[in-house]
Amino acid sequence: MGRAARHVSGEVIMYADRMTDSMNAAIGEVGRRRHVQLAYNKVHGIIPQGITKPIRERLVEKEEEVQDKPLLARASQEELDRMTPEDKKKFVTQLTRAMRRASRDLDFEQAAKLRDTITQMSLSTNA
Repeated sequence: MGRAARHVSGEVIMYADRMTDSMNAAIGEVGRRRHVQLAYNKVHGIIPQGITKPIRERLVEKEEEVQDKPLLARASQEELDRMTPEDKKKFVTQLTRAMRRASRDLDFEQAAKLRDTITQMSLSTNA
């Protein structure tokens, strides 16, 4: 039933004082589907097995790795104030690319920081 049906060792524990018609219907439907699936697997020579995924690299990076990354978001407010509108536009474009790259690389914290910087720059140029 539900997610448990998709797990190799999936088990469902139903808590109730008594067996209801809905529970009986659900259990019956699961049994019917299991029977159909087992028959299909037998006809097509399929042996069910769980998936295996490689272990992802650690989510937290070492401090040196973070410092090695060129952070476009580290520009000071003074530097931003000295930029021409055209330079700011180019800088926002660079930040947007870096944000998308970080998001694609699953570095969501960095992507969020870049997004916040882009938002701040947009607000300061419109003010």
